[in-house]
Amino acid sequence: MNTPGALALELATLVPVAIVLASLQPWPTTGTTQLVIGLLTIGLVSAAALLLYLRASELLPFGLFGLLTYVEPVLLAVVSITILGESLTPVDLLTYGPISVALCLLGIENATARRFPVAPPG
Repeated sequence: MNTPGALALELATLVPVAIVLASLQPWPTTGTTQLVIGLLTIGLVSAAALLLYLRASELLPFGLFGLLTYVEPVLLAVVSITILGESLTPVDLLTYGPISVALCLLGIENATARRFPVAPPG
């Protein structure tokens, strides 16, 4: 079974469970229509993002795909700080700092490897 097929099987298994669990929870009495539409929209956007992520994992080289998975949280942190006005706590710096340093080192390594290619032995 390919990756999208496995995702479809997983969703087909989990959606009924999610519906049952959601039906057992108390729902607010005001704004219910907007809440349901919002939740469905969030679910569809999340599913589309996951499908695009899985497709990218099939199309991109493994090394590049792995690198991009580390770039994403750093970019999200930058956007949340610059656009949304969030602040970084010391714990956040312990998380995003080493990732950012590693990405910079990978970029430097990539740039120097292109500038000074190593000839194969022999």
